[in-house]
Amino acid sequence: MSASTTYGERDDETLRGRDRNHLQDDSICTDEFEIISCDTLASLADSDGTLENVIRSQSETREILEKAIISLDTINRERSEIASKFETLNNLEEEIKSLKGRVADLERENADLRKANAEKEAVVESSLNQEGSSVKDDELLKKQIANLEQQLYDRGLEVDKRAKALTKATVELEAAYRKIGDLTESCNSAEAKCKELSAKVDETFALLLSEREHSSVVEDEIRSLRADGGNGFNFSRVSEQMLVREMQEKASYTKKLEVEIENLRKQLEDQIKRCNRKDDELSTHVEIINVLKEEDSEGRRQIAEKNRKIQDLEEMVQQMFLDRADIENLRKQLEDQIKRCNRKDDELSTHVEIINVLKEEDSEGRRQIAEKNRKIQDLEEMVQQMFLDRADVNNC
Repeated sequence: MSASTTYGERDDETLRGRDRNHLQDDSICTDEFEIISCDTLASLADSDGTLENVIRSQSETREILEKAIISLDTINRERSEIASKFETLNNLEEEIKSLKGRVADLERENADLRKANAEKEAVVESSLNQEGSSVKDDELLKKQIANLEQQLYDRGLEVDKRAKALTKATVELEAAYRKIGDLTESCNSAEAKCKELSAKVDETFALLLSEREHSSVVEDEIRSLRADGGNGFNFSRVSEQMLVREMQEKASYTKKLEVEIENLRKQLEDQIKRCNRKDDELSTHVEIINVLKEEDSEGRRQIAEKNRKIQDLEEMVQQMFLDRADIENLRKQLEDQIKRCNRKDDELSTHVEIINVLKEEDSEGRRQIAEKNRKIQDLEEMVQQMFLDRADVNNC
């Protein structure tokens, strides 16, 4: 009895030592998950701060883009005004053509009236020369003269009326010519301005092409830098003319950078959401593992209880000389219990492997977030370098 009691005490101490080891393992796992969650929160806070700094640094770029949009709206308004002036000029040209037709008609009618007056005067003179022929002829001539004078008076009134109309048409024609001159000057100035704007558009397009070439060169340098391991970043030297053109084209290029940064921000948000989902899954698996650990501790306690019972039974068998078959049955039950414990250990190892996979995915997500942050920082440095180049050009 004393030996069996000693063995039982040793087994109890062994089980208590195992329980302490498992509790230490649980505390280590808990601390590790707390460190992972803290690192995750710190990286999320750093990425949010980086995004806020990038968005804040793009305010000046947005102002440049707004100015460019205002200038384009001004150009469109000026083009619409030029088109309206051209339409007004065409209408005035049609009115001038109609006035010229009216003047030509009035001149033809005036010429006809003058010709008729000349013929009437010739008839009057011939009639006056024939006064001495006879009295009848004189009376007839007087009547003809009276009729002719009345006709001349009527034609004179008509000529005066036509002359007034011609004078009015001449005044309108002169006013139209003055208006045409003013519109011609405004049209010439508008054409000159349109040519200037077209030249600016061509220059802007050329600057866009040069900026694209420069972007390809910078991308090649970035790829070479990545291939070299990131030991340095040296931009190629460019001419002063290219720098000036680069600064003039900065609006379109910064817009492209802003779009790229916005896309990166969206990707970063998606990555953060995926990391949060992974954290939720990880916490779920941690809870499952804790439940399995509790089940394992309960199973170990039951095993210890069974072992104690077995030991008591063995002692009873030794004392009571029980049959060996009963002892074999008890051993089989013990082996079955051990197999169940082994299966639970296998399940626990499977869940541990799942946790390791989730940790690897979390580390991969963190690496991708760090890569995105590094890319955003590179873009910020490029934008700052562009604004520094603009300041250098302005100083020059």
